[in-house]
Amino acid sequence: MLTPASSTSPTRKRTLTTKRKAPTPSTPMSSDSEGSDNEGSIDGPLTPRKRVRTSRSLEPDLRRRIRFTADETAEERNPSFRKFLHGADLIQSDHWKDDAVMGFDLARDFKTAFEKNEGIPLVELQYPSKSPPERFALVHPRESEGYKPLEDIINTVEAICQYYFPDDAEALMDESNGYPRRLKRAVQQQSLDDFKKVLDDFNKMVRAGVHSGKTDKALDGMGPMPLSLTTRIIDQTYNRTVSPRVASLRRYEAGSNNVYGELLIPFVHRLFRETDLKSHHVFVDLGSGVGNVVIQAALEVGCESWGIEVMQNPSRAAKLQRREIIPRAARLWNINLGKINILADDFLENQQIGAVLHRADVIIVNNKAFSPQLNGALLDKFLDLKEGAKIVSLKPFVDPHHEIKSFNVNDRVNLFTCVEKEYFSNCVSWTNEGGNYYIQTKDRSRLDKFLGSQKRGRRG
Repeated sequence: MLTPASSTSPTRKRTLTTKRKAPTPSTPMSSDSEGSDNEGSIDGPLTPRKRVRTSRSLEPDLRRRIRFTADETAEERNPSFRKFLHGADLIQSDHWKDDAVMGFDLARDFKTAFEKNEGIPLVELQYPSKSPPERFALVHPRESEGYKPLEDIINTVEAICQYYFPDDAEALMDESNGYPRRLKRAVQQQSLDDFKKVLDDFNKMVRAGVHSGKTDKALDGMGPMPLSLTTRIIDQTYNRTVSPRVASLRRYEAGSNNVYGELLIPFVHRLFRETDLKSHHVFVDLGSGVGNVVIQAALEVGCESWGIEVMQNPSRAAKLQRREIIPRAARLWNINLGKINILADDFLENQQIGAVLHRADVIIVNNKAFSPQLNGALLDKFLDLKEGAKIVSLKPFVDPHHEIKSFNVNDRVNLFTCVEKEYFSNCVSWTNEGGNYYIQTKDRSRLDKFLGSQKRGRRG
């Protein structure tokens, strides 16, 4: 039983914007047609969503190895990186005693989920791996946007049934007697004994699947990483590391290059698909905020992923996310990650990110609030990209309708092509409205063709 317990100035140099608007503690990360995480109430139906284009799976990647194996890096062998945050840790005051944020407090922020029982019961949830189970405290948040352990448990059980026991998923998730339904029924009936019994049965099934190799086989036959499974793992990581720090993320200077807002998971998934990002590629997020997009690239695609953020609070949160996602993905979910690199610096000044950009295949930069001067400085930096590198932005660095003419033949934009695309609702955090985004490709073939035609014309 648990017992209750009582910025960097943007004017000094041209700096980045982060992509995060202060989100609610349970981030609004909608899933697509591949499956639902049902982030609504425990016993209620899914809430209707505004128009969202359904996302197809990523293209098959024969080089991608989804299942985690023991060939760890030295960092991953470090004991501190083998520890993940249990759901029960978040509501204990001791967890926050050395943290700069207030964090959650059991007496202030939570109430027991089973009111007939004294104290706060603890339960364990087994994941599809050989790691010990995760501990959860069975509580409800007093505020609607607080951390919701019961939803965390039920949504995780649902994901494990769907993706690690695909041949049995229909029965395991049956609307009358499947594991998620039985857990919800126990909560509705306020039966702690029934809830524990269902969870014990589920844990035994998962352990048997791990022991027999059934869950490994499911991962090996998975193909592209499903978006809803990606969302489940990112949600867990975010809610343990970023959500308690939401207030600090609002501290930025309005109207500056440093503005907070998120590109949401389904939209980022779409960008990965449209840029054909693969596991052997290098991905860079310039102005990476709390690191969601960097983590999604490493988890969903499995590629080498880099993020750089100048603002102190988002950058600190990104490092905490990185610290949590490594053991959570590998140790609990048995999923292999691409290497995650998080830097705290100005992307125009940092030499390390400059060197990485020379190798980069896909770059994302949310330049929606950037000044023309900052966008111009970035375009200068992109001149050194390799041929074929793609830049995704919310403002164009190159006019999509730009044509090469004799009078502008020396313009730097001639080294890029640009395609304008449209996004719809639930793609970015700062508005429910749609908008445009741009995919620019380093491609000097048009310029070479134009120069060649001019040369032939002079000869003629």
